Amino acid sequence: MDTFTDTFRYTYRMEKKMSKTQGLLERDNGYYFQARIPKRYLAHFPNSPIRDKLLTNNHDEAKALVRKRWAALHEEYERIDATGSRLKKIPTGEEADHLISLALRSRLLADDEIRSEGVDDDVFEILSDSHKESEESERLAIARGVLTPLSSFIVADWLEGHGYEFDATTTEYKQFALKFIKAQSGATKQLKLRQLGEHVETPVAPEQPNSRSNSKLTLSNIYDKWLLERKPSRSTQDEWKLCIRIFEELNGHLTIDLITKGHLVKFKDKRVEDGKAFATVKKQVGGLSSLLQYAVDNDYIPKNPASGVKIAKPKVEVDPRLPYNIEDLNTIFSSPIYTKGYRPKAKGLQGESLYWIPLIALFTGARMTEIGQLQRGDVKQEGEYHYFDISNNAEEATIKTDSSRRKVPIHNDLIKLGFLDYVKLQSEALFPLLVPSNQGRLMADFSRWWGRAEQGRKTIGISNPQLTFHSFRHSFKDACRNSGIPQDAHDKLTGHSSAGVGASYGLGHSIKSLGEHMGKLTYEGLDLSHLKCVNSN
Repeated sequence: MDTFTDTFRYTYRMEKKMSKTQGLLERDNGYYFQARIPKRYLAHFPNSPIRDKLLTNNHDEAKALVRKRWAALHEEYERIDATGSRLKKIPTGEEADHLISLALRSRLLADDEIRSEGVDDDVFEILSDSHKESEESERLAIARGVLTPLSSFIVADWLEGHGYEFDATTTEYKQFALKFIKAQSGATKQLKLRQLGEHVETPVAPEQPNSRSNSKLTLSNIYDKWLLERKPSRSTQDEWKLCIRIFEELNGHLTIDLITKGHLVKFKDKRVEDGKAFATVKKQVGGLSSLLQYAVDNDYIPKNPASGVKIAKPKVEVDPRLPYNIEDLNTIFSSPIYTKGYRPKAKGLQGESLYWIPLIALFTGARMTEIGQLQRGDVKQEGEYHYFDISNNAEEATIKTDSSRRKVPIHNDLIKLGFLDYVKLQSEALFPLLVPSNQGRLMADFSRWWGRAEQGRKTIGISNPQLTFHSFRHSFKDACRNSGIPQDAHDKLTGHSSAGVGASYGLGHSIKSLGEHMGKLTYEGLDLSHLKCVNSN
């Protein structure tokens, strides 16, 4: 009897928690969307019943999200009935053209976003390498009619991201893929022109054939759809809700088809008048633009009215970076860091990062972040050569190229200075006292102290603003040339893409080959005789 009573009470409580809105489940820790999949569709849903937590604590918002989930689920049922799959089949005709145009625009928009933040030496160089790799892959695919691994990945990623099912062995897929890569080749050429300083306009969003533009949708409706798919953090949700509220207070509750560029400019101007910082205004305008772009990508409106809305910022001319000459290098390596054991009090700069990272940069040409992220396990040995296994997986790295992942033999001068002994004393990270910034950038404090902080400039004895940490990379390249190291070898050491199709043939230089080349590297006139092995953390 007790068991029956307990079961009854449990069932009653659960039913009571189910909202009147079908599929809305309320629990102590929040709201859930719950749905049992009809038997005839079970084969298409690996996790049944569906039970997903809703990212809201508001009952009305939860109901709206559940309604959206039901609509999306029924669209999938209809697709299964019509095609036998939850996913859309490979696109053809106008649908394929539209999808390819979206991809081209997306690539140029991504480049816009990178450049709007300002491009430093490292990013500029990585962009150039990325364009070279893309161009080589696209040329091979177009010339031979066979997709390269990189091209296959790009096509598959775009199709999967837009909900398409495909078989890479079919003729339909190959036809679409080659057409896609030809369009990407055009985008690569445009990006290379931007890299040369030419103005290249990002195209407007293409109109979808048989567009399902819906004049009844508001920004809030679009936000609900976006929220359902992206599942952002709570802070992002709160920020975007604020943007929508302020926008609607200024312009009224417009449907998205009535929103114009003027409405976005009005929002931007009001935030500037309110005294908000440049970064804040830019982020909020970007949030609204992202929502409207989501509406474009899903064919609710033909183009993004926020396109081209810019926030004025004073331009600062950036001088080209120069290499350190021998006098500069002797000054740096005779500074208090190397002669008196000086370590700044700045957060994250204690320990031996300031001692070893410049030396490693001098003898590898590696980027600051590539060095700072090194782990003990990244220092390896093959035969008689110790080497750095640089994977370019730093948290702050947002652009990665295949060439950046490389193996760099450790120069004998570093070994003489006791670097391998230092490595043995570390448990995981080589520089455990480096602390990421609030934005997750590992080398932010180091970079700021070395390149911009007045105390840092005085300490290392370098005042010329054209000489930055990146200058080590330039110095290394010059030293390689002056030491008679072939270009393809020092390109491999620094992670640059070598020109020419032939560079991609074979496995490339072995560790032994690179080690022999590294053994030739010298800096004529450089004096490091006063340096001693540093074994502390």
